[in-house]
Parts: sequence; structure tokens; C-alpha cells
Amino acid sequence: KKYINELKQKYGNNNVLGIHWDITDFNAYNKAFEAANNFSSDGIIDILVLNAGITAQLFHNTNEIIQTNLVSPIYSAELYIKKITNKLSQKSHKTRQIIVTGSLASFKPVDLALGPVYDASKSGLTQFVRSLKPLAKRFNFRINALCPMTMVNTGLIKPMFKTPADKIGAQMYLNTE
Repeated sequence: KKYINELKQKYGNNNVLGIHWDITDFNAYNKAFEAANNFSSDGIIDILVLNAGITAQLFHNTNEIIQTNLVSPIYSAELYIKKITNKLSQKSHKTRQIIVTGSLASFKPVDLALGPVYDASKSGLTQFVRSLKPLAKRFNFRINALCPMTMVNTGLIKPMFKTPADKIGAQMYLNTE
């Protein structure tokens, strides 16, 4: 909420919309998606950024990790693509963009407490983006996955800082370019 208010002060109330919801709750997501589209001047947002990621220790919260990291972004992309293409019946009238946050774990397992379920979910998401490339070209939208090699010091990596050895390993990734 703080960031939304800062952005509204900077860019004006009519230029900023903040919506908070659980991306794994598809009913709430549908409402948020429509609110965002209604806020847009032409009824469809120009850019969809899918930036979700959670992790847990191995065999803890497996379904939640897969739902958040893989299923929800796929669902989000499906909603957006159907909206911009009139349910795949026509090209988008202007080039739209989907940006997905993947991970280095999409290409190489990262053994710093992220866990194989996180790695698998991000790998699946990156492959989903690759698989959409022909559809994107045909229907006039772009889709890209950003797969950072470095880590950002967020709640996602807090489990990595339990022991001194963990801290050293995590710091190597935090400081790697």
C-alpha cells in the first residue's frame, strides 16, 4: 500500500492502480484482471508482468509452490492471451507484451535451499514461455522470460541464511553478475 501511495503521489491518482490478491485464487484473479483492464484506456492492459515465486524445503508445500510458480502464471497468460486475441479468433490490434520472471534454476539446479520443486516449477514456466513463441508471433504479442542469474535479498532466500556456510554460499549468488 505504501508503494502504491508513493506512485500515486508521483504520477497522479488517475495513472496508478494498485490491486492486491492471492494469485492462486482464480476467482479473485479474474476480478483483479478485469479491474486492471478497466483501468486501461483501451480496455486491455499493454503489458502483463508475471512475477511470482515461492519456495520451501524439500517436500514441504509442494502443491503451493507448483500452484504459485507454474499454474497461476500459466492461467494468467491464458486469460491475457484470450483477452487480446478475442479468444484466439483474431490478432491483437496492437503488439502486447507478457514478461515472466523465471530463474537460473530453469537451466541449472540451484542447491541453496531452493529445492527441486522450485527448480522444476521455474523450468516448466520457462518451457511454457518458449512454447508460446509461435502463438505470440501469429497473434501479435511478445512473451519473454527473464531468468536472473543473481538473487535478490527477499523473503524467498531467507531460508538460505540459517548457518554461516549457508550465508557464504548465498552471498556468492547474491554478488554474482
